[in-house]
Amino acid sequence: MVNKGRVIIIIIIIIIIIIIIIIIIIIIIIIIITFIINAIIIIIIIIIIIIIIIIIIIIIIIIDAANI
Repeated sequence: MVNKGRVIIIIIIIIIIIIIIIIIIIIIIIIIITFIINAIIIIIIIIIIIIIIIIIIIIIIIIDAANI
């Protein structure tokens, strides 16, 4: 009876450990995904800003050329 009790306790502990590990892995994956998404959004914003700046510069050059 004692051995069966110990086996059940060990199995429960192992299951709890596995669940904790799975939860930790899922949290890490979510964190990594959010970082990647944030990085992509930041890169897109930077690209848009650069494009807007280039367009403004081109417009200024065209206006300057028209004035000359």
